[in-house]
Amino acid sequence: MDAPLVSESAEPESDPTTVQTVTVLYLAGMPRTGSTILGELLDRVPDVTHAGELVAFWRRYTQRELCSCGNPIPDCDFWSSVVSEAFGELPPGRAELFAQQERRFTGPRALRLLYSTRRATSSAAAHELFRERNRLYPAVSRVSGSSWIVDASTDPEFGACAAALGSAAIDIVHIVRDPRGVAYSWEKQVRSDSEPCDLPRLRADATALQWMMRNLFVATVVRRLANRYVRVRYEDLVAAPEICLRRVSEATGLPISDPRAAVDDLARKPEEHHRISGNPGVRRRGNAVRFALDEEWKVGLSARDRLTVTALCAPLMTVYGYRLRQRKTSQSS
Repeated sequence: MDAPLVSESAEPESDPTTVQTVTVLYLAGMPRTGSTILGELLDRVPDVTHAGELVAFWRRYTQRELCSCGNPIPDCDFWSSVVSEAFGELPPGRAELFAQQERRFTGPRALRLLYSTRRATSSAAAHELFRERNRLYPAVSRVSGSSWIVDASTDPEFGACAAALGSAAIDIVHIVRDPRGVAYSWEKQVRSDSEPCDLPRLRADATALQWMMRNLFVATVVRRLANRYVRVRYEDLVAAPEICLRRVSEATGLPISDPRAAVDDLARKPEEHHRISGNPGVRRRGNAVRFALDEEWKVGLSARDRLTVTALCAPLMTVYGYRLRQRKTSQSS
C-alpha cells in the first residue's frame, strides 16, 4: 500500500463533502483529437466553464506554466483565487506534494491503484489525491460561478480514478478522431504556448497503438465508472457543432436552451479566459475559435505511415465510422 504524501494534519478544516454539487464534463480519449475545440464550444453554454487540462494542474502550477490569459498560473487572478478558495494559504511544499500525487495517476500505475482501491485494499495515495481534487473542482465552480466544469485532460486513467473516487459527478465525453489525422498531428513539431518547449512528438505506429488502447479503455472501463457517457467524433463536431451540443445535452442532462447561440457566440472577439494547457492554436483564442476541418494529414502523412496506422486501428475505425481507404481526390481543407 502506498503511504500518503500529505499528512492528515495538513488537510484544511473544511469538510469536502459539504461543498456545493458540481458536475464535471471530463473529455476523455487521445490527445490531439479536438478536445480544446470542444471545450471552447461547451464554454459558450451558460453555467459552463472550460478549465482546460487539469490532470497535471499542480505540476504546471509549480513550474509556473502560463495560463491562457498569459500570466504564470500561480500569478493568475482566477487560478490564485481557486487555490485560495480550495486550500486557503498553501503551506511551503504543499503544491509540490500534490504534483507528486498527480504523477501516480498517469499510465499503468494509475490502473493498479484504481484496482486496489476497488478491491477494498484502498490506496492511501489515491484518497489523498482525490481529497485534493474534491476541493479543486468545487473551487473552480465557485470562483467561476458555473455548476458545470469542463476538464479537457483526455487522460483515461485519471478520468477513471476521478469517476471512481471523486465526490463530483463525472460525466464522460469520449472524443475520437480519425487516427491518421491524430498520427499526423503527433508527428508535427508544434511550439507550446504554456511552457518554453515543443509539444511531445510520437511516431505513427506508437500513436496508433495509444489510440487503440486509450479508446478501448474509455469505452470499456471509464464508461462503466462514469456517471453518464457520450461519444463525439471530431469530424462531426466541426461539421455540425449544434448537433454535437444537442447530443451532449441529451446524454448528460446539461441544460442548453439554444445550441445555435453557443455556436454563434464563438465568433465574438476573445475575452478574458483561463485555460490550463491545451492546443496552442486554439486556447489563446478563447471564444474566437473558427470551425474548420483539419485534414492536412491526407496530403501530409506518408503512405507508409497511413498504411501502418490503418492496419493497427482498423477494428475501431470501422466501429467509429471511418473509411479504411481514402478516395484519391481527397484534399486537405
